[in-house]
Amino acid sequence: MADAQDLDSLFGVFYLQNTDDAKTEKANEIFKTLKSLDYFSEDVECKKADNFMYGNVYYWHGEVAFEENNFQTASKLGQKALLYIEKIGDLFMLSDCLNLVAISEFSLGNYQKAIDFFNQCYQIDLKTGDESRISSSLNFLAEVYLQINRPQIAEKYILQSIEIEKKLGRRAQLAIRYGRASAVYLQLNDYPLALDFAKRACQLDSVDNRQEKMAVRLVQTSEVYMAMDSDSMALKILNNALEIFETTENNKYIAVCCCKIAKLLFKTTILTMPKTITKNRWFCAVKWGLNRWNAMWNRDYTLFLNKKTAIRLLFI
Repeated sequence: MADAQDLDSLFGVFYLQNTDDAKTEKANEIFKTLKSLDYFSEDVECKKADNFMYGNVYYWHGEVAFEENNFQTASKLGQKALLYIEKIGDLFMLSDCLNLVAISEFSLGNYQKAIDFFNQCYQIDLKTGDESRISSSLNFLAEVYLQINRPQIAEKYILQSIEIEKKLGRRAQLAIRYGRASAVYLQLNDYPLALDFAKRACQLDSVDNRQEKMAVRLVQTSEVYMAMDSDSMALKILNNALEIFETTENNKYIAVCCCKIAKLLFKTTILTMPKTITKNRWFCAVKWGLNRWNAMWNRDYTLFLNKKTAIRLLFI
């Protein structure tokens, strides 16, 4: 069974080939390996070294780089792939490629570049008429505008995305959109609406038995209560979330909960450690959370959560 290291080696060998036939052979070997690693389910085969082959090789190399948190490399490869994919005229491939570059730039903190590429992606999605892609791009745009503290613009995008998801009936994605809307209204200091959307998200994940996702929504709900100075309610909700994360052994979100609880305890001048925080939990908080304290309170979780638990989850 091939692994990611084999894949990296294959890409390197592909770039070293001097003839079109050799490149085509290596490209097909790359595509078979990608399929075996579940990057896609359908067979992809190239007959010759053309725009389709080069576009796909650079695009998928970019995806692999993104998986490995090499965001700068992912962006460069994605932009290189664009040169070939634009010549093909396949709007869906173009959308995927623009999306890869946009998320990579977002992950690097280059928010204006991310907005530019997300907007291009959104325009392509509108041409395809694919509502799931349109909703995803709107959700992306809402998050980027949240990061640059422009919630009024983010509100416009996320509400459009919510309406699409209601129409599509995709409950998991709708819960994500509700969570994003809660963050938007929290930034707008509209606490009733922020709380309402957080509760809607939590309810959807609870009913559909997405326990860990529901726990994430509980953390989000606690943030609203903290903003409202309802510290006792926030503490209760965080402890409920903490129990779920301990069951799933999600150390990073255990750290998030512990740090938020710590902040509440400092705020309320409760200096004794409550029973709900064991020494192991506290150590986890110190290890994963306290050295990223400022980033966490700025809501930039991508600075200390890895891609699979943050960025991709964020943008589903």
